[in-house]
Parts: sequence; C-alpha cells; structure tokens
Amino acid sequence: MKTQHPMPLAAARQALLARSAPCPSEVIPLPAALDRVSARDLYAPRSLPEQARSRMDGYAVAGSDLLDVRPERPVLLRLRPETAAAGHPLETAVVPGEAMRILTGAPIPAGADLVVPDEQAHLLSGRVAIATAFRPGDWVLPPGADVRRGEPIAAAGRILTPAVLALCAACGWDAIEVVKRPRVAVLGTGDELLELGEPWRAPMQYCNSRLLMEWLVAAHGGVALNLGNAADDAEAVAGTLDRAEAEAVISTGGTGFGDRDVLRDAWNILGITPIFRGLGLTPGGGSAFGVKNGTGYLALPGSPWAAEAVFMQLGLPWLRSLAGADPDAGTLLPAVLESTLNNRRASARMVPGRLQRSAAALRFQPLITDTGSVFARIHRRNAYLLVPEFSTLEKGCIVPAALYDPALHCPIPLDP
Repeated sequence: MKTQHPMPLAAARQALLARSAPCPSEVIPLPAALDRVSARDLYAPRSLPEQARSRMDGYAVAGSDLLDVRPERPVLLRLRPETAAAGHPLETAVVPGEAMRILTGAPIPAGADLVVPDEQAHLLSGRVAIATAFRPGDWVLPPGADVRRGEPIAAAGRILTPAVLALCAACGWDAIEVVKRPRVAVLGTGDELLELGEPWRAPMQYCNSRLLMEWLVAAHGGVALNLGNAADDAEAVAGTLDRAEAEAVISTGGTGFGDRDVLRDAWNILGITPIFRGLGLTPGGGSAFGVKNGTGYLALPGSPWAAEAVFMQLGLPWLRSLAGADPDAGTLLPAVLESTLNNRRASARMVPGRLQRSAAALRFQPLITDTGSVFARIHRRNAYLLVPEFSTLEKGCIVPAALYDPALHCPIPLDP
C-alpha cells in the first residue's frame, strides 16, 4: 500500500458501495423476522378482510328498511334470534323488515348492508327501534380495507417493521425470505491493548475501539465476529485477518505511517487491493478501504471517536448495503444551528452536538468547544452534523443533523 491523497468522502462512499453486494437470502420463521430485510417483493395473496365486517357492536340491517326513518317516526324491525360473531360462520340471511344482532369483527350477513350501533338502537319486546337515518356501508369495514389481493406489502430491501410483519401474519405466512445478516469480523490492533477482564497496567489501555465497532455493527443489524486483538506485527495482523470468515472486515488502529503502524504491510502480505488510503473526513482521515476476493476491508484509526465517525459515514451505509437495505436510509433532522461553525480544511468535518426541541424548532448545539473531558461530551451529545470542506455554517441557519443512535435509545430533550 503506498501513500495516496485522501479520497473525498462522497467518492469514498461511492467506491465502497460499488464493491459491495447484498448477502444471500434465507427463510426464517415470521416471529423471528423483526428488523430483518425482505429479500423479495411481497404481495397480498388475498384481500383482507375477505368479507365485509362490522366495525361496531349493534344490529345488521338492510338500508332499504331505513329510507323513511324520522326521529319522530322510528322504524321497528323484527329481531332475529341469531347473533353474528367473529369466527363463527353464519348461513342465515337478513330479509326485509328484520335486524340481526352483530358484534365487532363479525362478517356482515347476507341481505344486510349497514350496522346500527347499540347506542342508536332500542330493544322493544323482540323488535329493534331505529330513529336515526343511516346509509348503506355505515359502520361496515369493506373487503380489502386492510389490503387488497395483489397489493404490495413490502418491497425487496424493506426493513420488516412490526406493522409490516402484522400484515404478513394476517396473510397467513408463517415464514419469510430475508437477506442474511452480514457477518462483520472486527479486529483491534496495537501492543497496548488489553481485553476486558485483564488487570490494567500502565501504559496499557482496554480495547474500547474494537468493542465500539462490534456494538455498532450489532446495533445496526449485522453479526459482529470478534477477532480479538493483534500486536503491532504485520505477520500477526495478516494471520488474524486471513482467518476471518465474514462478508466484511473492520480493523482499528495501525493506519498511520509510523514505525508501529503495520496495517499496510499486513494488507500487502494478504494481497488486499487498496481502493483508498486516506479519507477526506475529520476525524478519521487515516482510514483505508481495500478488497480481496469480494470481501471488503475497512481500516479505521485507533481512536474510538475517529473510528465511530468513519463508521457512521461509511461503515453504516456499507452494512445496510450488505444487508440488502437502502444505504441512504436514515433520517436527517432540520435544526437551527446555535453557533457558527467554520471548516477551513480540504476535508469534511463531523461535529458532535446536542439536538434539543424548543417550542418552534429543533436546535443543534455543537459541543466541540466544550472544556470538559471527552467522556463528558460523549455523555451530552446525541447527534452530529457534517460540515463540508472549506465552508462556514452561520449561527441561525438550518442544518441537517443526524442522530448517533436510534431515537429509542437517543431521545431529543426539551429545552429547559
């Protein structure tokens, strides 16, 4: 691997995604499919409901019997002895002059075309008195109201949410074809790294960068495979990377050009072809990406926060692409910038901050000028902003902010 000029972030993302393909598919039980990605287009095999159903407890009647109803002149209909209930087939029809007791969800009996709710009907010695006008179709759920036969339920690449899976269950599917979760092998490099559980000793440090990558992979739908830590030795790093059985490989550390930065030599040993070395992103400019036999290798800096920045910009869309999902999925939230940001570098700058709700709008407060510790800033932040190269974002302008984590785990607080 030889020195290259940093690749602009957009170009690096395009180059990485161009060399990734979705994993193969598998069929799994429907109850296990939450948050998985559909491998094919799904269409409703039949309309739901197949028959018109009642939306209320009340009485099924024919609209033709209520044409002349008046508050001062109610219609009296003979009450049939049967009750229409969900899950109980009923062969009896309603004939003119009759009403049938019906419960919510029950099929509308033949001869009836509307439902009079209990609140607007009165029982009088085996008859039902109705003093309010109704039209055919009132309080009736028509066939296909939930979904019509042949209607798309989910497109290939759609993340299967609880609501989509509920439709699939209503169609009677007990299994579904999904894209396999991408396996991502994660390696930490550095003589200084300790595993959790090992006693701390100076000048060592625990492998939080590698663990952060494993947790990010798992949080976003991948299967993280722990390759452990490798010393700053090219042969050791190459040997560990070579054992990875995964669709993608992420390593942390060793991406510089110092005497102990051995990743480029390890890639040379393995025959990994570099696509870029150096990235137009701050932090994370030392990152690299290469390929061998269809497997991608993303090398990130040893700093956990630089590695995280690159993961959010490159690793996350890569993971989505491997999972068969839209790599551009995700929500950018328009927010008012609380302080001016200047970026005089030739690389994009990822700025952490705090997104808060005010009465009028979301507001983004950058945290880069905080005087507290890194851990204190990590505790306070919940979003980030990408500032383009050689640009200034003025205080008060509207900027696209993104959450670090799903909203369930990263709530947006109200301004005090």
